[in-house]
Amino acid sequence: MQTFWAREPYALNVQVQDFQSAVIEPTRPITAGFVAVVSISLSSMAAPVFPPLMLGDDSGNAFDNESAALSAGVDAANRMLDDLLA
Repeated sequence: MQTFWAREPYALNVQVQDFQSAVIEPTRPITAGFVAVVSISLSSMAAPVFPPLMLGDDSGNAFDNESAALSAGVDAANRMLDDLLA
């Protein structure tokens, strides 16, 4: 699942990816789900303005479904751009 949109002079991209934690800790079980990968670039350039950002839920775990990951990624991208443009 992926979405693109423009807020001049930037292009925003949110992609949802499957995720499974490779870190095994005694107090935390292996988690699987979905993460949102947010990328912001200038509309005139393909290279990202910032390194891509991988997002999980508020507790740092993967999202349970693709829709939740996509929604959180879109919200985060818009907030990042609001802060950048302020």
